[in-house]
Parts: sequence; structure tokens; C-alpha cells
Amino acid sequence: MGKTEQPVEKDDKEQNNESISSTINPGYSAIMEDLEEL
Repeated sequence: MGKTEQPVEKDDKEQNNESISSTINPGYSAIMEDLEEL
């Protein structure tokens, strides 16, 4: 997922996801990381 995106954009999205996930649910970030590996 997001393999076609530029590294800079991907980094920004990952940072945003981590910030949002940590606010909503601490374990959500771990789930997102697992999805990125797929």
C-alpha cells in the first residue's frame, strides 16, 4: 500500500498516522504497521 507514493509523502503520512493513532488507540499504530507490511 502506498508503494507508488514518494518517500517524503509516505513519511509524512506515517507520522500523521502515528500521531492520530496514539491519540485514538495506542495499539492502533501497531495494527497500521502490520498493514504496511502486507
